[in-house]
Amino acid sequence: MTRRITFPRAALAWGEIALYRGSLAAAEEALRSGIRGTAYYYRWELERGYRLLGTTLEREGGREEASLCRLLADSLHNAPDAYQAFIELAEAKIEQHEITTAARVLEKLSRMFPKNSRVLIARAEVKGEF
Repeated sequence: MTRRITFPRAALAWGEIALYRGSLAAAEEALRSGIRGTAYYYRWELERGYRLLGTTLEREGGREEASLCRLLADSLHNAPDAYQAFIELAEAKIEQHEITTAARVLEKLSRMFPKNSRVLIARAEVKGEF
């Protein structure tokens, strides 16, 4: 990305513009920056950001990560915030024995909420430590 954008919503907008212009590398960079900078309670921005990032990654050939982004976006649709969406998604994936997906969601949650006990317990369960 040629410009340094510090406002997350602007970064998401620039990412969307770059995606529609076909500049996938710039889109990915801007979208990741926008998602990273968006507070967990702005679920609409996060949902849109993850959907756009999923589309970008799909076009770049990253189907596995694109699929995770879409899953995260879908989980945000009716949730009050990203924490509730992602922890419920991770716990559902654990129950469905989709451990790899659960671990990836929990990794994201642990970066967002590093000392959250519910996340730590779920990660221990996934690793077989609990």
